Amino acid sequence: MFKSAIQKYKFVYTLKWLFEHFLGKGLSNYLFTDWLTRCGHAAYPAPTQDKKISTPTEKVTTVEQISLKDYRKHFLNKNIPVVIKECAKDWACVQNWSFDSFSEKYGDDLIEIIDARPEGNEHNFIANQKFYFRDVLEQIKKGSTSHYSRFNRLLHLHPELLADVDLKWLKQHKNFINSGNTFQSFIGAAHSETHMHAASEHNLFIQVHGLKQWYLYPPKYNYALRPVVNRSPYFYTEFNPRNPDYDKFPEMRDVPVTTVQLSAGDIFFNPPSWWHHVYNPTASIGIGYRWFSPLGSFQSSFMQALLTITATNPNILFATLNRTNFPKIFSASIKNKTHSH
Repeated sequence: MFKSAIQKYKFVYTLKWLFEHFLGKGLSNYLFTDWLTRCGHAAYPAPTQDKKISTPTEKVTTVEQISLKDYRKHFLNKNIPVVIKECAKDWACVQNWSFDSFSEKYGDDLIEIIDARPEGNEHNFIANQKFYFRDVLEQIKKGSTSHYSRFNRLLHLHPELLADVDLKWLKQHKNFINSGNTFQSFIGAAHSETHMHAASEHNLFIQVHGLKQWYLYPPKYNYALRPVVNRSPYFYTEFNPRNPDYDKFPEMRDVPVTTVQLSAGDIFFNPPSWWHHVYNPTASIGIGYRWFSPLGSFQSSFMQALLTITATNPNILFATLNRTNFPKIFSASIKNKTHSH
């Protein structure tokens, strides 16, 4: 049935993940922990002490321009990431948005800061904190990495800003069957970052200001990243590609990391269920344009899509109704006890 020890390990891990999601940690550990440990030792024996681990790397495909037909054929329909260089360089958001203009126009907005790192043994998200937008922007200008405004609802709170993006272009580059038009802004200081996570939504990311470095893994490495099981419609892991711990994640020793650095005006297609860790080498402003396509999501990762639609922390209906308000979704998630491997 299994051609290799690694295939057997992946199969056992998938069963454990499913059981833990639907039936809880206790039964899952009872049924699979010893079996998984034995399979893991067989598939990933400890390296010799003198073996130097060098992480293989790959690059995201980058194009200067691409027709809509070729984009759909080679990237969207195959769930393969791609960067379209300077595609948005003439958009008003790239030309006009700045920290100072945001502070002047929208400084009175009360926004929530989310620090989505796993925290402590229970792996809970750190509770949201509310600040006036101008204070956040001032801290960002001073270099504070703790004031990273993730999932900012700026374009939903101020719909006049939609005129600064090419909405027609974005809608043309979605799947034919889809739901949702969610805009999330990411505004942070140099050296701020968001730790490794994944979701079953598609994402066209517009880099508006500064640089943004992405570290990506396709969903076929779900088993190696050992995602925390918390019955959430969104997934995260403690693995950090910028500081990898191969003792804790031995399956990642030979897994190549795919990287790309975005500059202002670049648009990046991030397919559903691709794991990504995002780092800002400079102060940065970006926009994520998200939607959900059932066919595309199940094609990319049947496992992640299945666990998403059966989520209970919060459930998928709550997440869908509040898809433009990620802070509310995260708040609902941290109210429940998180289960981990």
